Amino acid sequence: MGESGRRLIALEAEAMFTLGMHHELGLTGVEDDVEALAWHTLAAADGHAEALHHVRMLDRILGPDRLDQARVRTRQLYEEVRTWRALG
Repeated sequence: MGESGRRLIALEAEAMFTLGMHHELGLTGVEDDVEALAWHTLAAADGHAEALHHVRMLDRILGPDRLDQARVRTRQLYEEVRTWRALG
């Protein structure tokens, strides 16, 4: 991957982190830690350090059922992002 590809991934990671923060803080209309964790997980997977901090924090405070929901949602979002990247 070239430099432009790395920059694109970094920009995408920042956008995913921002989406996670919007859900975490309720800026979407309602606080949703499950959705926040899913977006933060994707951002962290792309190297976003602050997103990793939020993943660890949410992992500690969410119960097992909500963590399972977040894992399912992360897989769904991952597939959507993968499809989007393939089209890009």
